[in-house]
Amino acid sequence: MYKQIQRNTVSMRSATVGSSEARILSRRLPVPPLRQTLDKYVKSLVPFLREDEARGGPSFAAEMDRQVKLATEFEHGIGSTLQERLMALDRASPYNWLDDNFWMKTAYLQSRSSLLINSNWWCVYQPDPNVPIAPPPKSGQYTFWQVRRAAWLVHKMLQYRAALESKAQQSAHLKNIPFQTPFYRCRIPVESCDVLASLPSRGSSESRKIVLMLRDWFYTIDILDDTDTPTPVSKIESCIWAAIHDADHRQQQGEMAIPVGVLTAHDRNSWAKARQCLLSISRRNEETLDAIEKSIFVLSLDDYTQTLNYLDEPPSIKNLELDAHIRNASSGVAGRNRWCDKCVSIFVETTSRAGGMGEHSPCDGLVVGALMSDSLSEALDSEQFRPSGVAGEAAAETDSRTPGFRRLDWVVNDWIKKQCTEAEQHASRICEDSDASVLVFQDYGTKWVKDVGSLSPDAYAQMAMQLAWYKVHGCFTAAYETATTQMFARGRTEAIRSFSLESWLFVTAMTDPKSAGVTRLDRLRDAVRAHNTYTRDAIKGKGIDRHLLGLRLLMKDGEAAQLFQEPLFTRSETWKLSTSGLFHGERFLATGFGSPYWDGYGIQYVLNPEVMKFGIESKRSCPTTSTERYKEALAESLREMRVLCHGESRAGDSARL
Repeated sequence: MYKQIQRNTVSMRSATVGSSEARILSRRLPVPPLRQTLDKYVKSLVPFLREDEARGGPSFAAEMDRQVKLATEFEHGIGSTLQERLMALDRASPYNWLDDNFWMKTAYLQSRSSLLINSNWWCVYQPDPNVPIAPPPKSGQYTFWQVRRAAWLVHKMLQYRAALESKAQQSAHLKNIPFQTPFYRCRIPVESCDVLASLPSRGSSESRKIVLMLRDWFYTIDILDDTDTPTPVSKIESCIWAAIHDADHRQQQGEMAIPVGVLTAHDRNSWAKARQCLLSISRRNEETLDAIEKSIFVLSLDDYTQTLNYLDEPPSIKNLELDAHIRNASSGVAGRNRWCDKCVSIFVETTSRAGGMGEHSPCDGLVVGALMSDSLSEALDSEQFRPSGVAGEAAAETDSRTPGFRRLDWVVNDWIKKQCTEAEQHASRICEDSDASVLVFQDYGTKWVKDVGSLSPDAYAQMAMQLAWYKVHGCFTAAYETATTQMFARGRTEAIRSFSLESWLFVTAMTDPKSAGVTRLDRLRDAVRAHNTYTRDAIKGKGIDRHLLGLRLLMKDGEAAQLFQEPLFTRSETWKLSTSGLFHGERFLATGFGSPYWDGYGIQYVLNPEVMKFGIESKRSCPTTSTERYKEALAESLREMRVLCHGESRAGDSARL
């Protein structure tokens, strides 16, 4: 691994040194001092050791002394050598030591699991106030308002792209943050380790298209002209209708689409083999794959509106419509009519419900979330469309200037058909095991937390989530929150170790009936302060987990470090409570990502002035986790914390579970 990283870095630096990006984004992600990282690491072990002692385990003093000695031995032994290697690697890296050498492969591309739910994140769009609400039509029929909203969303995303391309403005959510463009990005399956598709040449025909998916059929639509000017929204709508007319005609003729898209929901090695087979069968498949992978983004129109039915659970704790919307955002119907490898994908159902999905490796959720949020910033303007009396496939015939669509067809054999069936079965198992929902907590929001509680809303929410975990599981776990390091050139993320001594003391006090209210409040304020301190350090490149990762990956064959082999080291980074906040998600009904651990939770949360939303995912097959129990415990924790801060004996019950 070490020699391979050396070779890759030398090659990368020779190809990029002197580039405009290197000159502009000159602020480099630091390599933290080794002693600083080890001190923070040992400090992060304190709550685990305190809890072990409280439950009858080894004495805190003795075990803490042992961990300090391990850290000291590491510092003066192999750790010093690894630190020198990392600093040398940093000097040889064009942008930063982490992203240039480790991060994308280690965090994303080497994973062999399906992207569906396991890696891709999702968001559920709020309704458009200018789109009429209507009951779902007969399944299999596309609708007027579905297509119109889809065209409008495409139109708004193009406006966002144009603003970025011209550098005329930046989203308010991304000011002062170097931008990772989410457009055109696509992941390509390769056995052992995936790669990212090459970007299309500026001004090329490939760079002017989106991919439209209809009942597993693929089409491209030109949405930019030769001068890179966005196509008018009325023409986008007409072109979508023209493609729908073509798909309807094909279906009426008895043609059935081969659901090649579902292969992207298979495990990565199976998809890699299937992709190679497709390439070997026909040149047409190569052209189709190239068009998809180099497209601006993917638009999926579903000929249904997703529904769910939980006969085995009390209906009072389920919001079936919203949960169904979440299911379609996270996975569609077993991965059908989706291309999971694209960094940006949006879907629209027949009732005009909409949402998005993002492949995570090239861009963080902050970037794609801002794009999708901005696409909802303006309600649909019917004045920009043709008269509403001209609708459906007839609209495509009323304007000969409408850019055409192009079919993207596949040539397949029996083995590929079998792989599609196996991929759908694989995706179906993942979907059925995923228990994804959202807690929309409406008792209060960040305004109250700041104005009355005088606390940081993010840290406050983190304490509530840890308290909820304890209420459900009766124990503690390592907790993770994403911090962005995008103030640095090609910075991505750092881990915030949310479980601290202070949070342990807070949860312990809250669950001790003998603990006084003033003690609990003091513990909460201490925990919030500690969390804020760690967050600030992580954002400034002073976290520990990316540093420790880099050190581990620079070990040569035959080298060993007792520190990394410690069970407590693994335990401290087994984040069964994995969380990430979106600060620009007020236009989303829900967001989410899959739990990275079978017996844990993945939680993406949005904190607004009057409401807090927590998108929660766990696995149905795990007997110890439950999304519904966790939602109830989280709502209860938030109410208890309000009483604690406000000094009142009551809290509202308007959380919508």
